[in-house]
Amino acid sequence: MSTLIFVFLLGCVAGLRSLTAPAVVCWAAHFGWLHLAGTKFAFMNHPATLIIFTVLAAVELVVDKLPNTPARTAPAGLITRIILGSLSGAAVGAGVGIIPISRRDRCLHRCIGWGICWL
Repeated sequence: MSTLIFVFLLGCVAGLRSLTAPAVVCWAAHFGWLHLAGTKFAFMNHPATLIIFTVLAAVELVVDKLPNTPARTAPAGLITRIILGSLSGAAVGAGVGIIPISRRDRCLHRCIGWGICWL
């Protein structure tokens, strides 16, 4: 149950700031709350990735406060939040041992991804 709450809160954070969710996942892996070793997301447990995502999240927070920042619903920012939020959610799923994507579902996700790219 706590994993579902963590993923829900991570989704809320990803909707607000695009780089905060991956930074939170990196910190969770750093503190040992997520075990990403042996998964495709093991790079998020590396100290360099932790520093990069943390610095980028802080820079994003500052840049979002500037007056010439585009709207939050602009396609570039919205797509970035969707992609990085999905990456973060998948990393949490892999870290707790929940891999819900079958071969058929991967094909469906690729088709959806290509459809989003054409928008």
